[in-house]
Amino acid sequence: MALIINNSERNIHPSIGNILSAIMRIAAACDGSFVILEDDSDRNPAFVQARSQENGEGLLVEYQLSSPRRQFRLRHYATAAETLQHFIAFRNGRLSGQPSADWRDITDDIFGPNTREIDVPTVL
Repeated sequence: MALIINNSERNIHPSIGNILSAIMRIAAACDGSFVILEDDSDRNPAFVQARSQENGEGLLVEYQLSSPRRQFRLRHYATAAETLQHFIAFRNGRLSGQPSADWRDITDDIFGPNTREIDVPTVL
């Protein structure tokens, strides 16, 4: 796991305190700052990310699964506390698979239609 803050700071194997500090910092900034928690153990990294909103409405939270590559966005702006819960869930492997109704699938918006990985049946 790596914690990335505004593409300028990188913390390998961050503690929950490191994650909380980063989230609080971007939440207070209200300037488009962002933080990413990345599991780079796969060729296509999975991650959860949050970006502060310049209007101070909260944090935009998204996560991406590595295989098949799918990306989801929280349907509402999150508080710092809620964002921390999502980051901890991701860190503990609980933010994966089918998301709840609170998440919107934005895979086609990000990567375009027809870019999803599919399972091709084996013909014998």
